[in-house]
Amino acid sequence: MKKLFTALLALTLIFGLAATAFAADALSKKTLNPDFPDCPLISDADYYPENYIGYVYPVRPGKTEWISVADDHMEMIKSCQIPSAVLEAMSTEQLVQSMLSYPLAIDILAYDSVFEGFDIVARYSNGISELINREQAGLYLLDAFEAQNLVDPNELDQSSVEAFRSDGEIDISSPVGYRAVMQMFRNLITEIFLAQPAFMETLTEPEITRLSAAITRKEQEKSALDPEFYASSDLSDILGGAVTRASGTWNGYDITYTIAPPFTASGVTVSDAFDVSNELTSAQKTYLNTIWGVAHITAIRFADPSLKYNCHSYAWHKTSGQYIINYRATFGTTNYSSANKDQSASYVVGKSRITYKENGSISHSGIISSVNTSDLQKSKVKSKWAHAGAYEHPIKACPYWVDWASITIYKQK
Repeated sequence: MKKLFTALLALTLIFGLAATAFAADALSKKTLNPDFPDCPLISDADYYPENYIGYVYPVRPGKTEWISVADDHMEMIKSCQIPSAVLEAMSTEQLVQSMLSYPLAIDILAYDSVFEGFDIVARYSNGISELINREQAGLYLLDAFEAQNLVDPNELDQSSVEAFRSDGEIDISSPVGYRAVMQMFRNLITEIFLAQPAFMETLTEPEITRLSAAITRKEQEKSALDPEFYASSDLSDILGGAVTRASGTWNGYDITYTIAPPFTASGVTVSDAFDVSNELTSAQKTYLNTIWGVAHITAIRFADPSLKYNCHSYAWHKTSGQYIINYRATFGTTNYSSANKDQSASYVVGKSRITYKENGSISHSGIISSVNTSDLQKSKVKSKWAHAGAYEHPIKACPYWVDWASITIYKQK
């Protein structure tokens, strides 16, 4: 059961193509993601759907202004806020369209579930926060879901389609329209938004019936287009589960695991780690590399995506990747101790650890990989991003950055 990724992986075929079709000369001497060595330039006409009535983001992926904020995640978030006067004047339909084109919607996938990810992304987006408070938001999201157009695999490069089916290498040499890319991604975001309890629970019984019918109809459309390409139902796993009020039992990834035997990590005995037996396919890995590379262009990937380990495992156990580990405070007190983050002596390449907090709780761990003694906040970190790849990135250039106060540096004893 491939769940969310089945339809998503079609994006692999076309996101890479868009990067080729719209690439320009490097716009900055900043180190950019090797998956996208040149920042793709994307016009508004190609970024937004036809008949778009939502907010036109002045700063977004595909514009030169995006590079100027790419080293600081909070600056990226600030650049995507909608001015208050504009937000208040927007109809709910306009607001829905705006959020389905939100430039940092990909950050929803930076957490263990699409529900946790949505809640955190919503906390920092004035547009999503406003949408949650709109009485008819669920209804307009339902309208958007019903109006979705599926990408026809028959219109894609057939060698790429065959590579996708066989988990082979995807050919990105033949361009496909970026409008198809954005439509595919908006379909995903629409499904994730509508599955959230904040919207699903506002639907009336007749509207739930409409949704159920739309799910069935779209599954039939997938079968008519290409049953092999749309082999299993990402759509019914997101929304079908939500319709039956069971959406919270699924986090967006199909993971099979057992509890790992006890082991030691950073001097701490761990007895509740998850030993994951299944893994992403090569096509799924390519998809995640591509989709993350579009938005986070200054993060340098050095390891492929994997279901088998997370950031805490990478930072506190084995950098080669083993087990899903929940963070525990003793990681930072047994073989490590918290250090003064404002002193360069606290930063030891390959040995010092860093944690990020979100709303008072540890959300991410990493390893210091380079030190900028003139500005410690520009030092770099190596870390694993949820089920995506492992990246080297400036401290501020990851989905988990909030502010300097949320950072803790740990130095080996």
